[in-house]
Amino acid sequence: MRTAIALALTVMCALPVKAQSNKTVEVLSASTRHWTTYLNDPGSAGTANTDCTTSSDGTSTNCTTTTRGARAGSSTPINHTQVDIHVKMPDGNEVVMQCHFPPIWASCVEPTLGVYQAKIDKHHIEILFQIQGRPDYNKDGTAKKPGKVTDRWVKYSFE
Repeated sequence: MRTAIALALTVMCALPVKAQSNKTVEVLSASTRHWTTYLNDPGSAGTANTDCTTSSDGTSTNCTTTTRGARAGSSTPINHTQVDIHVKMPDGNEVVMQCHFPPIWASCVEPTLGVYQAKIDKHHIEILFQIQGRPDYNKDGTAKKPGKVTDRWVKYSFE
């Protein structure tokens, strides 16, 4: 019972703090950069193991070589996206922030200029966007149904 009351008080006390972190910020400028890096793997020659057997009369020898772990070299492209934004914070200060993709779990959006709802943390903010999904079209080019609009918070970090 005491644990339930303590938990309820903790949740009730935490709610106003979370609500206070929702502010608005103004995006003053935004730009996107794309570049590619490569993950190079030189490959491996592997290891060779030779086994030889000699005939019972000792007149001939038969050897077999087995190679394990050989791997051809490769180069894998990694496409990067970075969005730089210049933001006016609720206190009037202007800061430069950015988001990156990859990592694969991140989303990175170049916002249009304007005011957005934001969650402000010590070293980053999250900006709320409405993202439209893929629409569905008929073969004659007419819209069958529009893409679903969903809310997405995108994280930007201070440089």
